[in-house]
Amino acid sequence: MEKQKYIKLLDELILILENKHLDFYFQKSKEEIEKLKKDILNQYPLEDDYDFYYLANYLIKHIVGNYDEHTSLQINQNLQEELPLEIKIFNNEVYVINCPTSINDLKFHKLTAINGINISQILSEIEEITNYSTKGWLEVMCEDYLMSGGKIRALPSIKNNNDLIFTIGDKDINITAMNDKIKREYLIDKNMTYELVDNVIKINYHQCYEIKEGQMETLINDLKNIASQNNISKYIVDLRGNTGGSSAIIKPLIDFLKGNEIITLTDKYIFSSGLMACKSLKDIGSKFIGDNVGSQYNEFGDSKMCTLDDFIIEYSHKYFYYDDTDNKIHSISDKKEFEKFKSDKSNEKFFHKHYFQIDNIITPSLDDYILKKDPIFECAKSNIVSNYKKI
Repeated sequence: MEKQKYIKLLDELILILENKHLDFYFQKSKEEIEKLKKDILNQYPLEDDYDFYYLANYLIKHIVGNYDEHTSLQINQNLQEELPLEIKIFNNEVYVINCPTSINDLKFHKLTAINGINISQILSEIEEITNYSTKGWLEVMCEDYLMSGGKIRALPSIKNNNDLIFTIGDKDINITAMNDKIKREYLIDKNMTYELVDNVIKINYHQCYEIKEGQMETLINDLKNIASQNNISKYIVDLRGNTGGSSAIIKPLIDFLKGNEIITLTDKYIFSSGLMACKSLKDIGSKFIGDNVGSQYNEFGDSKMCTLDDFIIEYSHKYFYYDDTDNKIHSISDKKEFEKFKSDKSNEKFFHKHYFQIDNIITPSLDDYILKKDPIFECAKSNIVSNYKKI
């Protein structure tokens, strides 16, 4: 009985995405999707919300592939379970970088297994349901999954076990038995703030939205005052951690920064409107230092949401593409217009991956994190003070 209920939900999910997504059949026909659905129903159980979450996202990933990093089924609110750990991936290894004081001796140790399942298999199962166009974004999503008890329980190898036993270093820790809380630092708390460093203004732009109305206007007024008082024309824009929001929010900052020397700091967490912010800064001459960003230009995006039972569906309703003839990002939101655009062979290049280019790639290491070093910022500061034009 439960399986039939979830099969019906899968059919409803496909119908919703067929109607609301700009082109859900971009890579696969209805017949191919139906075959894929039958194949996964034969391969995986479908007994509860955890199974449905995994299979729905497996289906979506294998339909839209790497052309759509937004469309997904979000975890049921009732299954949300934030674990008292922070996870980061360095050099293809998974590390615990924050944990309760009761197991503080395991901080910065490797996470090697969950419930006896090797972490490589866990990561492989996460990849099977993750839409990504860059290795960095896959890592970001893996980090997110490994900090969510609900998402871990949805993995086929874990199968909703009551206890989640994390093998960290040489110890097995029952994470679900811990009532400890950890202090988390959120970049959003510093969003649209600035600091003066060696006659250079560092601007923090970690999300493309305002926490409170008028925040960008206040920032611009403050920047005008401090720049005028200190005769400043050099800026470092810290975009790291910017997973998106509204691409329009940054426009006043772009207008203010025009004509100045700018270096922008990047990392793998920059995504969606965060990428558009990179493009806006590049257009006014910024140089870029840091890790490769998490998304690329030619893909579906600008997501909307709707409900399905107790779940939320996020879906893309636009296609974005970069045209080097006018150096602009264009978008299409009309289904008929997109079908015509897609069928025109002269537009084939707009369906190839187009990555944002970083001028000086720096990937921070675990040691940098432990020692609280920031090689990306230090490199930017050194370059903008001395030899900006040589980057």
